[in-house]
Amino acid sequence: MVVWLLLADLVIIPAVIIKLSFSMQVTPVIAATIEHAVPTGPATESFMQSLRIEGLNPIAIKGITRKPFTSKGSLITIGNDNIQVFEYPDNEPAMNDAAILAQKYASSSRSAAWKNGMHVYVKNSIAVFYMGKNDEILKSLDSNAGVSLTHPDHAAIELTMD
Repeated sequence: MVVWLLLADLVIIPAVIIKLSFSMQVTPVIAATIEHAVPTGPATESFMQSLRIEGLNPIAIKGITRKPFTSKGSLITIGNDNIQVFEYPDNEPAMNDAAILAQKYASSSRSAAWKNGMHVYVKNSIAVFYMGKNDEILKSLDSNAGVSLTHPDHAAIELTMD
């Protein structure tokens, strides 16, 4: 008799569990892009909005630090690419830090092809760094990120360091 009760438990309990699992309502999980709550300043938000107007979908994914930038920045993803935006109280420190980075890469022994993929921009109180060659992103940065310190089309800008 004990064997039959044990056998019944081994068959009936799993059957009940399976039946319950099929009859329970399951809330479907919807995959969605979540814009992380990464604090960005007003100039960075305005810049990201200008990229959205251009048809891009920038999402600030984390705060960052990067030398020589003396201000904290935001890592912003755009599709499968990233840009880095550093916000300052005004234009002067943004321009100074961006010029240091641009000059560092310009004077490096890296190949010309590698240097052509490096882009540094300054617009008002933000400095933007992009390492890539995505034409859509570059077109939008050329339109919205201000003065390019590294792009060949803006070669007339002289980088001087005092």
